[in-house]
Amino acid sequence: MTAKQQEPNSKRAWLKRRIAWLNAVGDQLFHVRFSLVTLGAGSAMVLAVPQVRELFFLLAGNDRHWWLAYLVTLFLGFAVWYCGRTVYRFRFPHWPSSRRTILPRFKRVAPRVMGAMVPLLMAIGCLIASLDVLDNKFLKSQLWLAGVFFVAQALVLWIVVVYRRPILNTLKTRWRWWPRCLVPNAWHKETLNIAKPTDYGHWVRGVFLGGLATNLLVTLIAINWPHGMASFLGPIATIMLAGTFFVLSGTLITFAGTFGRVPLLSIMVVFALVLHGLHANDNHYVRQCPQMDSFGDPASCPESTMTHEQRQGGPSEGEETQPLTKYWDQWSEGLASDDPIFLVSAEGGGIRAAAWTAMVLSHLSDQSNGAFDRHVFAASGVSGGSLGIATYLGLLKARIPLGAFELAGVHCGSNQPMLFAAVAILRQDFLSPNLVNLFFVDTLQRFLPARMMIDRGQRLEESWARSWDAAFAEMAIGNPFEEAFGALVSGEDDFHLPLALLNTTVVQSGDRLIQTPFSLFDSDRFSEVFPGARNSHDYLPTSMPLNAAVHNSARFTYVSPAGTVIYPQDGETRRMQLVDGGYFENSGTVTIGDMYRWLKSKPIENPIYIIHISNDPAVPSILKNGIDACTDTSPPNCPAKGVTPLSSNLAGEITAPVQALLNTRNARGENARQHLVQLVRYDDKATLMHFRLCNGDNQLPLGWALSDRAWQEMERQLGIRVGENACHTTEHQRQIKNVVNIVGH
Repeated sequence: MTAKQQEPNSKRAWLKRRIAWLNAVGDQLFHVRFSLVTLGAGSAMVLAVPQVRELFFLLAGNDRHWWLAYLVTLFLGFAVWYCGRTVYRFRFPHWPSSRRTILPRFKRVAPRVMGAMVPLLMAIGCLIASLDVLDNKFLKSQLWLAGVFFVAQALVLWIVVVYRRPILNTLKTRWRWWPRCLVPNAWHKETLNIAKPTDYGHWVRGVFLGGLATNLLVTLIAINWPHGMASFLGPIATIMLAGTFFVLSGTLITFAGTFGRVPLLSIMVVFALVLHGLHANDNHYVRQCPQMDSFGDPASCPESTMTHEQRQGGPSEGEETQPLTKYWDQWSEGLASDDPIFLVSAEGGGIRAAAWTAMVLSHLSDQSNGAFDRHVFAASGVSGGSLGIATYLGLLKARIPLGAFELAGVHCGSNQPMLFAAVAILRQDFLSPNLVNLFFVDTLQRFLPARMMIDRGQRLEESWARSWDAAFAEMAIGNPFEEAFGALVSGEDDFHLPLALLNTTVVQSGDRLIQTPFSLFDSDRFSEVFPGARNSHDYLPTSMPLNAAVHNSARFTYVSPAGTVIYPQDGETRRMQLVDGGYFENSGTVTIGDMYRWLKSKPIENPIYIIHISNDPAVPSILKNGIDACTDTSPPNCPAKGVTPLSSNLAGEITAPVQALLNTRNARGENARQHLVQLVRYDDKATLMHFRLCNGDNQLPLGWALSDRAWQEMERQLGIRVGENACHTTEHQRQIKNVVNIVGH
């Protein structure tokens, strides 16, 4: 055979060897799949999820959370290494790849690399977060220093796991009192050929069984004291602790199943899917009264047994006036023909939307000395916008006294009780209780054949109520979040609250369901005023707590589960599910447009002002004459008004349908906003106002927790931080002054 003939053969042989080596590596990685899944999920979150970057900023103001994050990261790193090392030492008879002659060096090095990757990912997260900091050198240096600590932690972990035996031998030689039992067989050469689990010794079994016992203990704490645990750990330490138990428990399950030749993990997954399909462990019920839990029986609520016909609103026997008309008559009593009427729509967007909505409305209230509040007839909210509206309405009902709050860093003068109170309530970490319940309670509930635990959705609802109590700890003020939604209809001194319209989405039909404190119309009239929408009073009682109604509007994907509604109809018990109102339409303008048309059908001459509050910088301005809060001073970081440009990145035939479905959510919101613009375009008595967030120096991510820098960004954008430049302040302040002049004429 010539040299030219031998060359292709040698290349093919080399290629075959490479392929065989890659297959062998794949087999080894499969054995440590729980460690790989943990690292993969961590990498995706750190590199691609803006909300995770915000968590690093949250750590900056809490030293305890920093040190706990360091400690738990070290635990996770050691867990990843130890689980891989333990699995690779065992020889499974039916797995040829577990023989000690197969890639022995890889089996020693790979667990060490994976363990060190855990703190390195945290260091990368600190670096990426620091790149978003443009105006705060101290915060930037904090993040860099934290990154250096995590890199040092990775080096320490690597040194310990690589040189652990010489280190322990040194300890044994120099310190006679060093307890040898701490690490049995630490002075013997490690073997990769263990055939029986009992050959591991008490230490290895103690680590895994101790990890399992600790996992159960932490789960018990999460079940009984979720908010205390969340406050103690913070979000990052909670995630890392969950990862530690995921690796330890998952490895133990797969090890036991593999050794016993029983697909234990697959059996558990199938069992959980069967329970899910049968709804046997559904602990995501919508609470229909304050005393009901998410796993409880709706029949425990007196109003839950009302029939479908009894739930329908409308006039009582012998009456012809619809309930909304009655409310309008009461609300408008004494209203002059030239007095303004305000309608508000607030977009969804987690705590960012809640904070911005509550800040705008409460600031308008403060600046007008409460005159604005008496001219707001209705407010439509979606997701976080609903939480902002509920906070504002709750404060109106509570009648916050002047001088009750002080907000550090905000230089907007005195007499700002509504703004201070709104920020005090919402400037909390609502994410950690949700994560605690998600990882330690809801996960366990999926494997139990009966619903018996409070879900993460209720913990989120409780967080809103607890934040209200914390804000008013020294004041005797009731908590509207714990009261029935139906109580949010009136105040003292004949002051009628604005009508809350909280939008959610029905899973089974995709319809918009509008939640209101009282039934506005009978069924026929409701469908005329709100075409294509469903009346919440056909399914849910007015005894439903306010925080549950808000949560129905804010049940965003996986962070909050779909809520199950049990209701009677035609002599049967029926079920449906509710998810975030943004699935149908995220702007809230469809519902407020319906209310505008209803008002225009009344014999009134009053000017109508529609305030739209958006929180996504990508949403263009809807003001007339090209006015845009984001282009007043024309800074480089403010987007130009207009249609969002199309990306030139084409999707594949598999991803294109999914991408289109996701993008239509934003497109429907924009379509609804433009319909509202056209609706009032030719009405001389109607004016549209737009309070929007812009791209600024500080990132404003979605989620249920915001850092101080994010709050400061919104304060600048609203114009309540004097002496700081922002691209939005001029137009926002002009609109605020305009509203004050309108209601104060």
